[in-house]
Amino acid sequence: MYGDVARKHPKRIHAIYIRNVTGEKADSPRMTRAFEGIARNTWHLFIDPSRLPVCGESP
Repeated sequence: MYGDVARKHPKRIHAIYIRNVTGEKADSPRMTRAFEGIARNTWHLFIDPSRLPVCGESP
């Protein structure tokens, strides 16, 4: 879903943050398919929300 939106609106989506509740790696087949064609530095998996960047900061 997030990958689809980012592909449809590439100039509007600057970053995607997904909470990783499964421990899945970013290079897993599922993530690779979901974010195909989207720059790897655009989407991020996170576990601890307190480590997310503050608005305007780089991840």
